[in-house]
Amino acid sequence: MRFTLHLLAALLLSFTLSAADKKPNILMIAIDDQNDWIGYLGGHPMVKTPHIDSLAKRGTAFTNAHCQSPLCN
Repeated sequence: MRFTLHLLAALLLSFTLSAADKKPNILMIAIDDQNDWIGYLGGHPMVKTPHIDSLAKRGTAFTNAHCQSPLCN
């Protein structure tokens, strides 16, 4: 019984540690002067952005973000 308990604890610990090693896959694209011409925002008929459209389809797009004091370099 004691061996079984130790084995179960070791298995649970190994699963917990292996899950902790996985890092999130995050890509943040920050563009200060982007407008709504890109495809996933409705787009302009002449503008083709297939790669950004694909990223937006598979991820999260924050379409209502605001900045209190925008700065340009």
